[in-house]
Amino acid sequence: MNAICVFCGESIVDRTREHVVPQWLAEELNLSNDFILPTHFSDCGKVVSSRSHSVDQFLCGRVCGTCNHGWMSTLETANQNLIKRLIRGELDTLDLSDAEAEALAVWGAKTAYALHMASNYRRIVPVEHYRMLSQRQMVPPLVWVVGKTWHACSGFSWAQSTSWAIPRVGRELTLSEQARIRSEAYKICIQIGQLILLVAHNPLPLTQCLLWKFVHVALHPRRGAVSWLTAKPELPNDHSLSACFAFHHLFGLIAIEDTSREGDR
Repeated sequence: MNAICVFCGESIVDRTREHVVPQWLAEELNLSNDFILPTHFSDCGKVVSSRSHSVDQFLCGRVCGTCNHGWMSTLETANQNLIKRLIRGELDTLDLSDAEAEALAVWGAKTAYALHMASNYRRIVPVEHYRMLSQRQMVPPLVWVVGKTWHACSGFSWAQSTSWAIPRVGRELTLSEQARIRSEAYKICIQIGQLILLVAHNPLPLTQCLLWKFVHVALHPRRGAVSWLTAKPELPNDHSLSACFAFHHLFGLIAIEDTSREGDR
């Protein structure tokens, strides 16, 4: 029985392997021969598993040739010049047009999902999200993509989890909402050069994503109902991985009241 492509769902006849960090991008940052240590931590911080390999061997194996040489290749080509300027720090995410932001968001989602499938982490991205990217090259519903140009960063790092910062203001999450966060929500953060991207799925209808203004620059959707923290926290300047973790951790959510039933009271 043939393997199934994780993106399109078709049987893999022409098997290929998608580079999580595209080769042109690894060469741009001289990362190809750098070694990384992907590590899966439990909720209490214990190491579940880890493995060491070079960046050019960080591959997503469940990709068919049609996807790899088709829409994925087109997406890479269309965004290459924009991403180069961002990772070099020549352009800030605050300065992107709506079209540039949307294109970068789709590329970020594709890269995050390939990384997720290639890493030693439990599978938390729904199959439907892979399918939408493959079929329509669109960011799936209820998924936010935010980004920031951070000049202290270099190299490549990432963080992924189902944990969210949830301040205790307003109402608290119900037990069923907490269970859905653990089983359905996800955050995948990638730092490449001076660019940090976060792809986050919040499935809860009676919550809003909580963003730090001027830090989490919304790429997709560009506009929407969110809660903003207006203080300006400084991401760590001493280590790229620390900055990536902070960017990941600071993106939270907040529970809101159900105003649709106020007229019934």
